[in-house]
Amino acid sequence: FLLSTSVFARLEIKNPWIKAVPPMMKMSAGYMIINNTSKKDIVIVGATSSIADYVEIHTHVKEGTVMKMRQLNTLKVKAMKSVTLRPKGLHLMFIQLKRKLVLGESIPVSLKLKNGEIVKLKAIVKALKK
Repeated sequence: FLLSTSVFARLEIKNPWIKAVPPMMKMSAGYMIINNTSKKDIVIVGATSSIADYVEIHTHVKEGTVMKMRQLNTLKVKAMKSVTLRPKGLHLMFIQLKRKLVLGESIPVSLKLKNGEIVKLKAIVKALKK
């Protein structure tokens, strides 16, 4: 229990949100700022949410003139650094949504760390600003 508390204290999640999508869409993306306030790197190895069958960590890669999404097996948050998940960059991909996302609702998301710890958060459904 003590380890769990200290891990949560070292990994701060700021402004988590999920992009609102039309009801027929079966995928969406999640964004946030992840701050590692510890003196050791923290590695995220996966994510889950009750709203989707799968949640994957993705990035965008330019291949020639085309931007493509690629799944990442891990996401390292270096000691005393931050990683920003944002549109057209690193993000969580919510695949096979189980129901419609409602603007303003709070969606539970769990991040699984390499050391086995789980970081739970709530992400708000928001419209993507243009």
